[in-house]
This record gives sequence, C-alpha cells and structure tokens, in this order.
Amino acid sequence: NPASLPNSNVYSLLIDQQNRLWVGTHDGLALCENPPAAVGREALFERLQNDPADSHSLLGKQITVISEMEGDRGHLLWVASYSGGLQILEINSRRFYRWPHDLSRPNAVFPAIGGIVPENAGQTSDPRVLWIATEDGLFRLTLKPDFRPEFPGTYFDKGLLPGEVQRFGEAQGVEALLADVVVDPVGTLWVGAGSSLLQIRPGPFTIRKLDQNTGFPAVSLNPSAALSKPNGEIWWGTNRGLLRVDPNRLPVPEGIPPVAVSGFRVFNQPGTSILSETASDLFRENGQLNLDWRQNVFSLEYAVLDFRNPENHLYRVWLEGFHSSWQDMGNRHIVDFTNLDPGHYRFRVQGAGTNGVWGETRQALDIYIAPPFWGTWWFRLLAILIAAGLGYTFYRLRRQQQLVLRKTRFQIARDLHDEVSATLSSLSFFSEAIRNNPRGDNSEFLDLIRSGAREARESIGEIVWTISPDQDQWADLLTRMRRFASDLLASRDISAELHFPVKTPRKNLSGEQQREIWRIFKEILNNAVRHSGGSRVLVEAEFAPGTFILKIEDDGSGFDENAVMLGNGLKSIRLRAGRLNGKLILKTAPGMGCQWTLSVPLK
Repeated sequence: NPASLPNSNVYSLLIDQQNRLWVGTHDGLALCENPPAAVGREALFERLQNDPADSHSLLGKQITVISEMEGDRGHLLWVASYSGGLQILEINSRRFYRWPHDLSRPNAVFPAIGGIVPENAGQTSDPRVLWIATEDGLFRLTLKPDFRPEFPGTYFDKGLLPGEVQRFGEAQGVEALLADVVVDPVGTLWVGAGSSLLQIRPGPFTIRKLDQNTGFPAVSLNPSAALSKPNGEIWWGTNRGLLRVDPNRLPVPEGIPPVAVSGFRVFNQPGTSILSETASDLFRENGQLNLDWRQNVFSLEYAVLDFRNPENHLYRVWLEGFHSSWQDMGNRHIVDFTNLDPGHYRFRVQGAGTNGVWGETRQALDIYIAPPFWGTWWFRLLAILIAAGLGYTFYRLRRQQQLVLRKTRFQIARDLHDEVSATLSSLSFFSEAIRNNPRGDNSEFLDLIRSGAREARESIGEIVWTISPDQDQWADLLTRMRRFASDLLASRDISAELHFPVKTPRKNLSGEQQREIWRIFKEILNNAVRHSGGSRVLVEAEFAPGTFILKIEDDGSGFDENAVMLGNGLKSIRLRAGRLNGKLILKTAPGMGCQWTLSVPLK
C-alpha cells in the first residue's frame, strides 16, 4: 500500500507545531497530516523516500532523527539518516537540502547521527546553534549569522550554511557511539553513551559522567529513545525498561580532587639528579625548575589524587609561553615537550576525577631554560661590538689603502714632473736648435739629446721600480744600490769599496721607504763623484737591531759645513731622511773628505 508506512521498523517519531505526525522508518520518512484519523485505518501516510534521479529527495533510508527547527514557524525540519547524514526538509515543497560533505573538514562530516537539539532550549533557544550526537562524538554546530531558514536552498546549494563546527571527543571526556542527546529546561545537555549518561553544561564546558561507579543502574541506553520533560526530568528507553532521571535528586558531586605533578624526566631519563627538590614539591610550592639549554626535551607526569577508577581521570595542561590555551590530554597522565626555546615558562595542569568535574588550578611550576652562552644578551652585545669593530677596522684599512694609493699617484706625478718633464723640455729645445740650423755643426746638441734621453729613460725606470710590488724586498734594493755604485764609480775611475749584508730582513719595504732611501743614496753618491775630487769611495750597508744603517765616505776635498750655505741637494737629502723618521749625520771638513751616516728605523 503506497499510502502506508514505508517500513514496519520505526526509529523516530515527531508531532510538529501543526499537529502533523512524522515517522522515521528503516526505509524513509512518512507524514500523517491528521494523526487521530490514522488510528485503526490505512492509506493515510505520505512517503518521502530517496529518488536517485532527484538531488532534492531524501538521502539515505534509516531515519534516526526528526527535529523541528526552532523559530521557523513549522516550515522546516532537521532530518538525519544513518547513511545520508544531516539534511533540512522544506515541508511545503517536500525538498530536502543536504549538508555538504567536505572531506577536507573532518569535523564537518557527521557520521550516524543519534540526536539533534538546539542550544539553551527551554530558555532562549538559538536555532543557529545545534548540538549533534553521533557515533564519533558530540558536535556543536554554529550556523552563520546571515542564515535565513525561509531560504534553506540558497545556503545549502551554494555552501553558505556551514559555519563553525566544534567536536568534543574522548579528549574532553565524551565517549563515541552516542545514542541520543536532549536538553533540559535549564540548558543542560543529557547525552546517552552506551551504559553511561553524560550531564554536560555547555558554557563553560563541564561534564559529569553517570555510570555504575556513581550509582547509575547497569543498563544500556537505546538510540533515539530520550525525552526531556518540562519539569526537568529525563526519560530514556533502555534494554531493561524505561529509565527516569530526576536531576534534582542526583547525589551531589564529591569535592574536586587535587592534581599533583608526580614526576619529571629529561630525555626519558629520571630528572631527580638535577633537582634540589622533587617536581611534586616544586609544583606544590609554586617553585621554579631550572634547566640547561641542553635539557630542553623533557616530560612532566601528573595525577589526580583520586584512586578510584584512575582510568576515568581526565587531564588538560597549559604551558604558558608555549601553548595559547588549555590542551586536552584525555586520560594520558604525561606530557612531553621537545626543543623548547630558552626562556621562562609556567606549567599548569587541571584534572577531573570520576565525577567528571574539572578542578581549579592554583599551583603552577615555573620552568626556566637557560640559554647557551651565545644566546645571552652579553654575548650578543659583544658580537655586535666585535662586528662593529671589524667593520670600522675594515673601513680604516680601506681608507688607508686609498690614501696610500692617492699618495703614490701624487708621488708619481711629482717625480715625472721634476725629473722627466725638465729633461724632455731640454730635449725639445735641443731638437728645435738643430732644426733651425740644419747645415751647421750640431754634434754638441746631438750629444745633449742622447744624454737627456738616457737620463729620462733612467728616471722612468726608477719610478717604475719604486712602485713595482715585485721589487719591495730589501734584497732588491741593496742589489740595485750595489750595481749602481759599482757602475758609476767604475765609469769615473774611482776606487770602490762596497760592503753589503748577505742576510736581509723578511719584512717588505713600503714604496715610500724604498723611494726615499734610493734617492738619498743616489744623491750622496753623485755628489761624491762630481764634487769631492776624491779617488776612493766607501759604501757600507748593515742592519742593526730594528735599524738600517747606510754609510758613504769619500777621500775628497771636503768642505766647511758651517761656512758653506747648503744647496738644494743637501736640503733635499735632509728632507727625505725626515720623511723616513730617520737620522742623518754628516761629518766633513776641508781636506778630510765627507762621511754620511743614515739610520732608518725598520718599523
């Protein structure tokens, strides 16, 4: 008979605000518009079943829940089937709108729903907040604020209905395989969970478990068999008959048991060796646990001081400075922390005994993990100062190199101007004279041009030699001095006595030292050859501790140093010695020749 119930197995019943009877069966939903007329008669039911060709037909067969939507004036129903999940039925159009199954949001998929109730029913009901009992725990569904019950299709089809979904499972003390959920007039949730009944106060979330340990009868609560009466009583169908629960006559919960920290481990090893007191004493006295930075992997053990059914104890922990809120631990009585950064932390723990009531946390364990020396403020400050010092030193060295380079460039320009420019100007004058008198005797001018070209070449060679980085050794300088003295004195038929050291310092000369020593040596030797009139010249170089000493003697006519005004040559020699921070001594007298001694510090 198509107008009868779809199936004889009935799971759920509802009489709505319009006095219509809704029947959830094993094979779909049935509606009776006039329940009193259906007694003793047939063909009075309208079937609402799944049609694979219609996306707005009922999804699934076993209808476990039928619930009116609060505040919609009898136009909508919440319908849940065992395999089809959560749906809304728009009564007038007979269209079902299905809750989107988004597998990327596990909390938004409701398996095997056993009951649906709005929050705060009996006081000020909010149709946008639902509590849903399922075989996977308890869910709290908050619909979006702009949800309008009169247009359910808009929200379901376009995915606008899903809002915030919270799941309460074993970590919060809520068991799986929930049979049903009802709400009493004061807003308390009553959730059937097998052989126990959960009394839940939503805000703040607290839970009390009623089972055989608390005097609850040994029964199994049937699914979809609960009723909340206006007087606050809860009625439930069980495997042993009908159960009545009067909240006002339930035994008063025992006092909240204290919770204590019972153990401490570092890298899974007992940490008693690093504690002056036990972890329990430190926690009880609000003490501080001091750890080294290498001990940042540790565990804390804790326990509710209630030794009845310890497997039913629940815990939650909060490590301030690491966690942002309480972390539910279920019945696990140990928490592990790994690779914590150095710093200050505060550990708190709450426990719930067999009465399911969370205790207040008054004690705390302060934990300090000392940083390594490179993580301390003084080391960082020192590193900053060292970095700044290195940066400044690099800047100074760079600046000094730039100044040396600049000075070298100026020196090259000055040498080219003083020694080469004048010679080249003379060559220009001599060549101009030859051009003006091409038929005359120009042999003298040609000799002067040849001599000037040789001097210019030698001057340029000396400039290149003094700035070459390959010629900055003492051995190079002394070798050049020996060769120059030998060639010059031999060309003038003057006896030469040369003494130069075999071993020389490894320290390199600066370009300025090399240039000034060479110029002084060359100037003194040229004066001895040109002006002394002697027949013998002694050149001796030696290294004393920290000093280079150069002696040049001739057996010429000498002169009276006090009576003779110093020329540019002698002034130049003393000026160059001053640039070297050296000491120049001249010993001479008429008829006694000249003795020059130059002392230059090696540093």
